Amino acid sequence: MKKLILLLAVLVTAFSCNVTETLIFDENGSGEYYTKYDLSEAMKQIGAMGPEGSGDNKDEKNSKVMDTLIVFSDIMEVYKDSVAALPENERLVLESLKGMYMKINANEVEKEMEFGVGLKFKSLEDLKDIQKKIRAAQAMSQKDGELDKMKENPMMSMLFGSDESELAFEYNDKYFTRNTFFELPEDMSLEDVLLSEEDAGDESFQQMLSNASYSVNLKFPKKIKSYSIEDAKLSDDGKSLEYTFNWVEYLKNPKVLDVKVEFEDE
Repeated sequence: MKKLILLLAVLVTAFSCNVTETLIFDENGSGEYYTKYDLSEAMKQIGAMGPEGSGDNKDEKNSKVMDTLIVFSDIMEVYKDSVAALPENERLVLESLKGMYMKINANEVEKEMEFGVGLKFKSLEDLKDIQKKIRAAQAMSQKDGELDKMKENPMMSMLFGSDESELAFEYNDKYFTRNTFFELPEDMSLEDVLLSEEDAGDESFQQMLSNASYSVNLKFPKKIKSYSIEDAKLSDDGKSLEYTFNWVEYLKNPKVLDVKVEFEDE
């Protein structure tokens, strides 16, 4: 019975996760895109559910600390002969990850864990299919397919977004837009991939997702005149915008994160 209660508690606290999507533009239109998953709060809550005192008495020598940067271009260069020998479909997936990187930071003693996937881009063309690239990078970097095993759990899979959704960006001297669109199989409708009103209203479901959020941070080299999201926060210098939605709102409609930003005339 204790194991069952612990398992249920883990499912609840696993959603104490904050996902942050950051998009930074330079003057010449290049920039950086980065999505970070912060699971630190979940680790603290799960640790608190262990045997009494286990967190305080944990042998720090046996605890795990990880601070890793994975640069996919470097990996492909080191193993270029092996990559060239792969079947074409696998090779093309790897080649699509050029320029991508992944950061993993974890500290068992401090109950900290976060990982993120990013891309330094030369133009918006590099961000085409960015969600697919992120999912591929996550899958390729996980030892023994651990991420895929996590995604088999329908609850955990929600943290990684829908495989059918994709992002499109537009940026010029006048405005910036972020738009979500869906690439659905012929036998699937939009209702099939979005959270239903019935599920969204379920009390236990609401509890599991109550502490999960999705934030978007946008940074530009020019001042912002207006933006389409009412509760977004504008930075003091007027060049950055930040907004956050609860994960339930996001699952019901991923387009809540879409925005149009207009810039001041220079």
